[in-house]
Amino acid sequence: MQVSDKKLVEIDEELAFVKKYSKLIQHKYGKSYQLEIKNNQSQGFIVPLSLQLLLENAIQHNLGTETNPVFITISIDEDLTVSNNSIQKRNTKSPSGKALKNLDEQYFLLTKGQIKIKNFDNQFSVTLPIIPEA
Repeated sequence: MQVSDKKLVEIDEELAFVKKYSKLIQHKYGKSYQLEIKNNQSQGFIVPLSLQLLLENAIQHNLGTETNPVFITISIDEDLTVSNNSIQKRNTKSPSGKALKNLDEQYFLLTKGQIKIKNFDNQFSVTLPIIPEA
């Protein structure tokens, strides 16, 4: 996938990539991290590799196991939301939030909008605005 020079990528293209990436995660972790995609509309664009970053974020911060997996859901409607159940936290040196901050800055530069981050009731979600045209 060559997106390094693109500012935006079609949602369908990003979903195809993240499905392949999810298979790599399953190969490494088994059923400890499970992905579900709820796609009600996939027209529009997002920042390249946004979905990979959000999957990596869920893995980095949650210690999934086969008996207590992390369920990651990508829901696409008017916006695109990636959510996961928050379970046992990994021991990370310091959760800096740099990746999410950088993603937010990219969206602000492109759309003047921001991503929405919610963390409540053992559920973490990030909502990305869908950009209508590239």
